[in-house]
Amino acid sequence: LFGHSFHGVYFTGTAMGNRVHGNTIKSNAINGVYLDTDIVDGNRIISNTFDGKWFQDYGVSITGGDGNVVTNNRMYGHFDGLFGGSGVVMSGSAVANIVVGNSMSSNFDTGVWLNGSDVDGNRIVSNTFNGKWSQAYGVYITDGDRNTVTNNRMFGHYDGGPGGSGMRLEAAAASNIIAGNTMSSNNDTGLWLNGAGADANRISGNTFEGKAAQDYGLFIRDA
Repeated sequence: LFGHSFHGVYFTGTAMGNRVHGNTIKSNAINGVYLDTDIVDGNRIISNTFDGKWFQDYGVSITGGDGNVVTNNRMYGHFDGLFGGSGVVMSGSAVANIVVGNSMSSNFDTGVWLNGSDVDGNRIVSNTFNGKWSQAYGVYITDGDRNTVTNNRMFGHYDGGPGGSGMRLEAAAASNIIAGNTMSSNNDTGLWLNGAGADANRISGNTFEGKAAQDYGLFIRDA
């Protein structure tokens, strides 16, 4: 599935319980797979290769759907033409989705981006985020609450300037759980909590290894 002016695969209306399995999805103008509307629920995105080729904005975009599973995919090379580009992005009221066992590398901005105050209760589990000195963050949470990020590996992130973190939380990202992850060799920080609303997050059992490249293990500003 490649070269489309919008998306490789598009779910809308009441699309529920579908599977996208074993495909190569690349060079589409916006998304590899787009799950649109609040009732696109319970779909499974399994064992696909998403190759952005610095043209496709996002591998998988979920805008409001619940209970979808993104597992065992490879996602790399996504770029939106400005400052973004992610393997997986969730927005709107995307709740209780699971991203597990994927490999995400060399996306321009982020491996997984949870973006919005209603992006809550999602699970990011056992993924590998290899920035390869081109991806700025492994996981980036903007405003979302009660999300769980566990047992992931995040390394080699760089934003093209002084930054680059395994994981970043900011704005009103509160009450998230970050546990059992390994964050190493990122250009700036293993985990960065940035902003007065990034409160009551639980950080436990993580390994921060600088390897002479990472400036800080955990950096908290105003939270």
